[in-house]
Amino acid sequence: MKKSGWPILILFNSIIICGIIACNNTKSKTPVAKVGDNYLYQSDIEHLFPGDISKDDSVKIRNGYIEKWIKKQLLLERAELNLPDEDKNIKKLIDDYRTTLLIYKYQQQLLAQKLDTLIPEKEKRTYYENNKDNFILDEPLVKLLYIKLPVDAPKLNRVKKWHKSTRENDIAELENYCFQYAEKYDDFQDQWVNFRKIMIDVPYEIPNEDRFLKYNHSIEAEDSLHVYLINIREIMNKGEYAPFEFVNDNISNILLNKRKIEFIKSLEHDMYEDAIAREKFKIFEQGKES
Repeated sequence: MKKSGWPILILFNSIIICGIIACNNTKSKTPVAKVGDNYLYQSDIEHLFPGDISKDDSVKIRNGYIEKWIKKQLLLERAELNLPDEDKNIKKLIDDYRTTLLIYKYQQQLLAQKLDTLIPEKEKRTYYENNKDNFILDEPLVKLLYIKLPVDAPKLNRVKKWHKSTRENDIAELENYCFQYAEKYDDFQDQWVNFRKIMIDVPYEIPNEDRFLKYNHSIEAEDSLHVYLINIREIMNKGEYAPFEFVNDNISNILLNKRKIEFIKSLEHDMYEDAIAREKFKIFEQGKES
């Protein structure tokens, strides 16, 4: 009877495969650095190299990573030697952090699923009226028209006239012109904005805002590249109550945070009461079960 060569072939293949695995394992366990009894292995740094990286870049990345690893190990070694035992016992810190993080993530999940984030306009206005002293302006607000043009833009004299006008024809002319030539055209005539933020990029020095705004409603400035035209339509001075529309978003955030706090408190209360009803916990007083 002729004996089959299959068992020998299988055995031979198995030896080759095991050899490859052993070779790979040996390669992955090849140390590349050592500090004390701690080793950094080749397998620890293989993830650092993308496929299309050059040899020089690969060497730089490898050496940089190894240097950082060594510094970290040296610091850890120094910390182990110098810190008192109570400071080295970080298990409680890790457990506390894990507990806090898990609870936070669960709360955020519940808030995303169940909390109504829509704040009614009436609720916001009521809060505003009841807390107006919390919304006093510490800097002026304005409604204005802001235009930034190249210094060589045509018909600048007409533009300087149009931007101060409230006539519909002049406004239409100005809009058409700015659409063609302006680098910036901000129409804040129906919206309160922070005057200082508007003036950040304008080469015009104002030593006293309150006094300036009291007597000036128009600004013309120029540098080597641009002409800046500003016409102020309305002013709210520092010390006045901020208009509701300006603090609307802020009030929404305040009320939403209050709603979140109330939701979490309610959640904790309901869970506690449910646990009492189900006898899910016990409290011990002076070593006795209550």
